[in-house]
Order: sequence, then C-alpha cells, then structure tokens
Amino acid sequence: MNRYKLVIAYDGTDYCGWQEQKDKPSITSVLKKTFNSVFGKEISIVGASRTDAGVHALGQVALGRTDLVAIPAERLQRAWNNVLPAHIVIRSLDQAVPSFHPFYNVEQKTYHYHFFLN
Repeated sequence: MNRYKLVIAYDGTDYCGWQEQKDKPSITSVLKKTFNSVFGKEISIVGASRTDAGVHALGQVALGRTDLVAIPAERLQRAWNNVLPAHIVIRSLDQAVPSFHPFYNVEQKTYHYHFFLN
C-alpha cells in the first residue's frame, strides 16, 4: 500500500464539508472520485481536521492510501490536479513515512475567522 501526505486548499462554498455524507458533495468524495477516474484505483483519505459546510482551507493536511503502483509524487500530483475542480487544489503531495498520521501527528492548527457585518 502506498501512502501519500497531501496538503490541500479548497473553497468549500459548494460542499457539505470535508467528511463524506450520503447524497451530498464533500471535499473527500470529490478527491476520491477524481483519483479513481484518473488512475482506476480507490484511495482512502484521512484529514487532520474536518471542516463544516461552506468552510474553506488553505492547507488541509491529509493522508492518502492506495494500491496504485508507486509513481513519482510530482507526476501523481499534476495528473490529479488536472481533473479536480478549480476550487480544489493539491498544493503538495509527497510519499508519507510509515508513522505519519495527519490527525495524531498534528503539531499545530491555525484557524482564521472572517465576519462580514453590516
């Protein structure tokens, strides 16, 4: 099984959030669907955090695990980004060390809240 550390940016306006939900579009479901459409393989994805509906991210860290034969990370990233919608971008993709887990190994999270008032 190949493991990849992903850093993902997205505009969550049109999504129910990070986590998959039945019959609703999520960031994770789009990532999985596009990966499968390009490479013909399934991928499991675990994120450092779950964002709610309509929430954006600049650097969501995630772990992707797949049986896809190892290909250079740069090539994988480029091919995957080519089929993702414009509002989801894989900013970086690298082979993950065996001990890496985005939720359990997190060292810091930063949140920015923007409120627009009349």
